[in-house]
Amino acid sequence: MNSLLKYKRAYALGLKSKLEYRFDFLMSIASCAFTLIVLTTLWRAIFSNSGAEKLYGYSFQQMLFYVISSTLLSKMITTDIMNVISNDIKDGGLNKFLVQPFSYSKYRLSVLLGEKTCEALIILILIIALLIILPLASNSIIGFSSFLLSLIPILLSTLLNFYLSFILATLAFWVTDTFYLNFGLNVVILILSGAIFPIDVLPKMIVNISRFLPFQYIIFFPVKVLTGNYLTRELSLGILIQVGYILILGIASKLFWNYGVSKHIAVGG
Repeated sequence: MNSLLKYKRAYALGLKSKLEYRFDFLMSIASCAFTLIVLTTLWRAIFSNSGAEKLYGYSFQQMLFYVISSTLLSKMITTDIMNVISNDIKDGGLNKFLVQPFSYSKYRLSVLLGEKTCEALIILILIIALLIILPLASNSIIGFSSFLLSLIPILLSTLLNFYLSFILATLAFWVTDTFYLNFGLNVVILILSGAIFPIDVLPKMIVNISRFLPFQYIIFFPVKVLTGNYLTRELSLGILIQVGYILILGIASKLFWNYGVSKHIAVGG
């Protein structure tokens, strides 16, 4: 019970921190407008030049909604936890956590969930607004039932991304400067997760390979559920795959962390 209380306090700390800096987050959301303008203009030109009503299985309206949804969801799901943990390891900030009677990973996860609660409420309100404003709902392309169902994959994708980032952050135990490595890995994750464009537009070989990797279940799968572009069997299978990857990456992160801590020399802090 005392252990649970510690993580509740960590959650509250994350929530309070995000509320205090809510203007920064709102500005970061506003900055997405430039990205959306560029992507919308790009896809409009592609559809216009092709003369086709659908490309890669998407109409222009569907592609527009995908781009908007994936941009907003990536803003909500992605996290700077990789740099936070890497800096703790490199700068000695980790030392004060190692002597505390709680799990460092659970502490960071609790803080993250607190921060994401505030962000999620804002972004989900924006998505609901899209359902009302865009003429997609009236064409039965997307409905509120799909929106409600998508909440499960979105929560699971947040956990999946956390454990994936946690594993990559542990490389700081063995690599002196992880900035460029983290940057490169983040770019790969953004592309393979479908955060920039649907995975369907990639070469078939890459699409087939991505089915066996966890990345597409971070953005691409939740957006597919949100847009109603799925079968019931695909929804169940996708959620099971998400849960499976969370368990695998959760165990792997613990192994990496324990091994890294055993080799860690506490200096600074």
